[in-house]
Amino acid sequence: MSTSNSGWPEAELLIKPQYWRQGYGREIFEAIMDSWWDLPREKRRHQLVPALVPGKAPGDEISESIVFQWEENNMRAREFFAKMLAQTPAAAEGIFESCDTREGREGNIVKWAGTLTGNPRLQASD
Repeated sequence: MSTSNSGWPEAELLIKPQYWRQGYGREIFEAIMDSWWDLPREKRRHQLVPALVPGKAPGDEISESIVFQWEENNMRAREFFAKMLAQTPAAAEGIFESCDTREGREGNIVKWAGTLTGNPRLQASD
């Protein structure tokens, strides 16, 4: 687990092609997300990218969120996240470029697509 440029925690999930379309992605995604939202929380300050929290001023409280991002041209990832997040409203969506930091790809420019969404458990109780 690392902290992304957005300020929110980040993890990477990779599934080998021979295991695609067998339900493993959904199973691991749901297990990780259930575990993530079940972790104990404490109030903390985060440095966030202003574009990801439009209409908020420094010091304003915001709901905890999570970023999902994938290489823009990865259609399988785009379809997977669209399916997994279909019932979860997006706080922000967009495309950006950055220097790749993944092993073996360091320094290359990569184009990312992504979605920022809040805790679905908090949204369900609103």
